[in-house]
Amino acid sequence: MKKINVSILVLLITILFITSCATTVTTSYMVPAKYDMSNYRSLAITSAGVYRFRAFDLPSSIVRDMSGTCPVRVYSGFSVNSERKMSEYLTSGVVKEANQSGYFTILSPSSADNFINIPNALVKQGYEAHLSMWTEDIGIDEFIFAKEERRVIPPLNEGDPEVIVTTLAYYLEQNVTVQFGWEVKNLKTGAIIASDSFRDTRSSTTKITTDGNSVVYAPRLQTTLNAIASSFATTIIEQLVPTTKTRVISLMKNDPKSKRVEIAYDLVKDGNFFDALDIFENEWKKRDHIPSAYNAALLLEALDQRDDAIKLLEKAYKNSGNQKIRNLLEAMNSRRDSTKQAESQL
Repeated sequence: MKKINVSILVLLITILFITSCATTVTTSYMVPAKYDMSNYRSLAITSAGVYRFRAFDLPSSIVRDMSGTCPVRVYSGFSVNSERKMSEYLTSGVVKEANQSGYFTILSPSSADNFINIPNALVKQGYEAHLSMWTEDIGIDEFIFAKEERRVIPPLNEGDPEVIVTTLAYYLEQNVTVQFGWEVKNLKTGAIIASDSFRDTRSSTTKITTDGNSVVYAPRLQTTLNAIASSFATTIIEQLVPTTKTRVISLMKNDPKSKRVEIAYDLVKDGNFFDALDIFENEWKKRDHIPSAYNAALLLEALDQRDDAIKLLEKAYKNSGNQKIRNLLEAMNSRRDSTKQAESQL
């Protein structure tokens, strides 16, 4: 009997979840870049500068043992030329992101590097700005620590007590910190148009398994270095290129309830926005139904008629003072302003 009750309860919860799922629409808007590059769409990109370790900063090839008791020697996950490979990865990532944005006409590093000290030659080729980047700092911190672990050994004979064995387990901690810098210069004047820096730290912990070996090699850090470089490449282009964002917004519930608009919610779920819009607009115009005004505005925005949606919301708020209408109006105005600013950068 209990099993039947549980099954019925699960079914009721599932039905409630399905029927309570909000109907949504998706609206798109633009976000301006941090730096306006609209006058510098022809961009020469040079290879990222490689970080040069000082002799006393170079990561040790053998990981230090903080416990003093680790039975194996662990070699570092940092290898010779890791910093150079990271810079190459950064360069290729920035070029890829810039090309995929479709915003710039790019001169790739394979060509731009030849003119790094003669900007006038780049100007003569029609390029307006130069993007350079470099690694400002790399921090590699690897160490071994020990942690007590308890293991329960079952008794051999019934009635005998359990045996608790405490052993030391050894772990490798790897911390990687990288700081990059970049700038964009006007090729004609040498003035800095944009500049910024990016710092990221990533950590991982690995249990050391000896398997009878006296030497263990730490996980390679190249993957981590490249991942940080990839994130930085994306960040640079995001600050230089206006982007399009989308947002999913729920329709207002039919409360106060109007039977005349119930079908409109189903039409929206089916993607029939125009017929749903007609129903919501008529209900708002004839009966000042607030949910209908809210939903009609959302549909107008989704149909790329944001100005009409804002006019509708302004009238609805003036007539009703409804806070939800006001919140949507403010958000929609913000998306309109953001889009206009972004479009000015195109």
